[in-house]
Amino acid sequence: MESGTGGFIGMTDIAVAAPDTHDRAAGIRQYLEGNITPDNVTSLTNIWAEEYDYIRRVNVFFEKTENSEIDIDVLDRMKGEMHFLRGWMYFELMRTFGGVPIITNSFQLDSENFEVTRSTYDQCAQFVLEECELAIDLLEGGSSDPEK
Repeated sequence: MESGTGGFIGMTDIAVAAPDTHDRAAGIRQYLEGNITPDNVTSLTNIWAEEYDYIRRVNVFFEKTENSEIDIDVLDRMKGEMHFLRGWMYFELMRTFGGVPIITNSFQLDSENFEVTRSTYDQCAQFVLEECELAIDLLEGGSSDPEK
């Protein structure tokens, strides 16, 4: 990886102070200088917001396709892919933060309550395994060719 292209390799002993050529450069520089604090750690990785944004999109997918008229074979494959992706996103979150809130529905602006308690690490791990099992069941025997 070239200098300034980003990635966590910039946080190793071969690191150089990366120029501001990507959205993580400021955070990497703060890390290298030893200036990371709870207030600026998201400059390095905004994984919480990014992963929950994607999780919300997956949840919306499931809500919008609940009574879909899409061919069942196509829909099952899509659902399998979404379960895998949601599991992966929670894996990334728990790898960074430990236990995190498990959210399986989207919130609307008129929702009465936006509070979700933080799940334990074990609960999150179990959820990831369940998502993977659902993905396996829905994708098993399917083709990776989008035309099939």
